[in-house]
Amino acid sequence: SSYFEDTSLFPHLAVVIGMLAGIHESSLAKLLQDELVKLQQELAVGHARLCERVASRLPHTAGSVEENLAEEEDDEDGDHEATELEPPKQSHKLPWSREASKWRWLLRTTHSLVASCLYVASTWVRAPNLPVLLQFFLALLLTPPLTLAYHFLSLNKAGGYYDTYIEMFTEFPQHVKDILRRDAPQYQDEIEHERLDGIVRTVNGLETGVIFLTVSWLGAMLSGARQSTGFASDFVWRCIETAVFFLLHRLIGGNMFEGRYYGLIQPEAMWYFECVLSDPPTSRVDCRMMPVLQHPDPPY
Repeated sequence: SSYFEDTSLFPHLAVVIGMLAGIHESSLAKLLQDELVKLQQELAVGHARLCERVASRLPHTAGSVEENLAEEEDDEDGDHEATELEPPKQSHKLPWSREASKWRWLLRTTHSLVASCLYVASTWVRAPNLPVLLQFFLALLLTPPLTLAYHFLSLNKAGGYYDTYIEMFTEFPQHVKDILRRDAPQYQDEIEHERLDGIVRTVNGLETGVIFLTVSWLGAMLSGARQSTGFASDFVWRCIETAVFFLLHRLIGGNMFEGRYYGLIQPEAMWYFECVLSDPPTSRVDCRMMPVLQHPDPPY
């Protein structure tokens, strides 16, 4: 305690501490300087090696780039020449042709034959020798299943105002209202547009049912005036009724007025036809036909 109470020793102690601090700082600075020099040397060596590697690879890379560019230019020139020499392979839609008319006739005739087969089958249920009123009732009773069978056997789908078999009947009142507006120029434009698009109209199930009732009721009224009622006479009568039904069905299916006179006897079932010219070297005409799945919007 007496030692620390002697204040005369403080200056000497401060000098000693300062000397020790200076020695420590000088050694630390020297050590840091030596490490910095070593780091600079290592960076210089690494930079030199990196430059050597880059220099050794630059000519090869440049050459590869030049070769790739030359190959790409050659490929582009080759593609350009191929484009000029060979036309693009794609199908070309053709206007209405003789081949398409043949398939249109075949479709409509097939539909009439299907309907006629159903009609002749119905004549064995409503025999010509039955009373007239009973034939009327049986014909009326057979109409719904006959229209349904024809709709499925003909492969019809949508029509001018409906998409399904049920809508063929439920949307018919609205269709009658649309018929009354067919004197507008827009209707003729739509009819002409559908022809250019390859739309073909055929007889639908509802129209087939109306033809069936007309011919069967007319046949029932005339059957009473027959002289003979034997099997041969009944068979001939069935054939005559079926022939009349076929001709009337085919006449309406032919759409002979083509939408004129408010669409008089214009069938409503729609099919889509497309004739395409195949790719060379065959270059033949391929005609495809398929039923329309959705009616035009708005209907006309």
